[in-house]
Amino acid sequence: MCGVFNLMELWKVFWQTGYVGKFVLLVLLIMSIQSWYVIIANYFRYRYFKKLIFNVESMLKRTKDFSSLVKETKRIELHLLGQSIKRVVASFGEIYETYFENQDFSKNLDKEVVLSLAEKELIEKALIEKENILMNLGKGLGILATVGNVAPFIGLFGTVWGIMKAFHDIGLKGSASLATVAPGIAEALINTAMGLFCAIPAVIGYNYYLLKKEEISNSLEIIFKKIVLLLKRGFIFYKN
Repeated sequence: MCGVFNLMELWKVFWQTGYVGKFVLLVLLIMSIQSWYVIIANYFRYRYFKKLIFNVESMLKRTKDFSSLVKETKRIELHLLGQSIKRVVASFGEIYETYFENQDFSKNLDKEVVLSLAEKELIEKALIEKENILMNLGKGLGILATVGNVAPFIGLFGTVWGIMKAFHDIGLKGSASLATVAPGIAEALINTAMGLFCAIPAVIGYNYYLLKKEEISNSLEIIFKKIVLLLKRGFIFYKN
């Protein structure tokens, strides 16, 4: 009952605010909805991706050489991580043809140098795929950062406007009674509270998902390092 009463009081205060106050609250409400959407969507996205990483790590534990990597890759699901792994493994043939079947490389350069160049290109392709995945996972973090930084200032603008309104009412009525200043002060406080309500979850969400993104980045680095190592063994096997 108390909660319903408080909601009714807040609703009453909202309708008593001026046009500027209503506009500020509406902007903050939209920003809050947007940030909560990103927070909830990212929760499911990161949870799903952690499951993908676990499945790929399990696959790599079963993979001991180049041929088994190729077989496992053919069976991998076509999700974001799976597609990236397929592209890295598929680049083996192109790189092998460039460095080991090309007469300019195979005759004029030492075999170890050629192997080093091929490995370097593999690593570069793996890094590109890793960055593409992280870029995809980073969607929405910019929104959280913007809301977390901007919302308090928008709320502060509403606060200042409410206080200005309170002083304006004092000037019009010539008295500083509670009935005179209450609407302006109430408008100022509700804008402050709304700004904080909007910003705090956004900042917490941003820092939390930034940490999760770093954890996933470390896992991806280990995964792609093992894939590159297995592909390097393939180079050694075929060039001999």
